[in-house]
Amino acid sequence: MNDQLDTSGQRQNDAPEPDAPQVLRLAWWLWIASAAVGVVRAIIQLTDRESLISSLRESAPEMNQDELDQAANAGVLMSLLMAAAVFAIYLLLANKMLRGRNWARVVMAVFCAFSLAGALIVLLGVGSMGLGPVSEAAGVEFDGLDLLISFVVAALDTAVLVLLLRPEANRWYRKT
Repeated sequence: MNDQLDTSGQRQNDAPEPDAPQVLRLAWWLWIASAAVGVVRAIIQLTDRESLISSLRESAPEMNQDELDQAANAGVLMSLLMAAAVFAIYLLLANKMLRGRNWARVVMAVFCAFSLAGALIVLLGVGSMGLGPVSEAAGVEFDGLDLLISFVVAALDTAVLVLLLRPEANRWYRKT
């Protein structure tokens, strides 16, 4: 256990482990890169205000332009807050993982597995039906950029998953 006293005399359980293996340090960077790509993706999607208002107009034709603008602004704000919250959670998990918290490694591995499974499902769907039917079935519009970003995130998450399960990582977690 890595209990240290902080300046107030309280036990501090999250002091960094000085000997974290290189594979876990690399996993940390790849995990943060994956989260950053997700944030960039959200920002790119939010820059298309015309598409956002058009979608709102289709789903709520009774709204006037002022209401559509307010709803679009609220949607952009909520999306940015959600992206920031997800990034913060990814950062928290990565930091806990690098400090020897096995529960964080397990949560990260589960997230990575879901990311990989989702990418495989989309790949199989696009390969068998094409991009249009997959977008329709998912209820969201996919374009080539969305697909590319999804696979970049899945590739990063797959690399993280492999690194988290490497023998030297397992040995280190057993020690800590």
